[in-house]
Amino acid sequence: MAQIHLALVAAIRDAGLDLEVLLAGSVSMGNFSVPEPDLSVIPISDEDDRAIGLHELKLAIEISDSTLRADLGRKATLYASHNVPEY
Repeated sequence: MAQIHLALVAAIRDAGLDLEVLLAGSVSMGNFSVPEPDLSVIPISDEDDRAIGLHELKLAIEISDSTLRADLGRKATLYASHNVPEY
């Protein structure tokens, strides 16, 4: 996961985007749904230790091995139903 994180950070920096990559942040989706993608891309923020707001989430990345079925099923449906731009 570290290599993917570093590559994504470099690509965002090189593109000049005002985004940051978070490791294992919680995304607040209401109704007791708080998925924790392995990597999340959000606008740069000064706030720490908080759940990521759904409106902030630009990209959610799940790195799957043993969780592939849940990531392609339940989590994919959850992200799609909340209009996450990319998963």
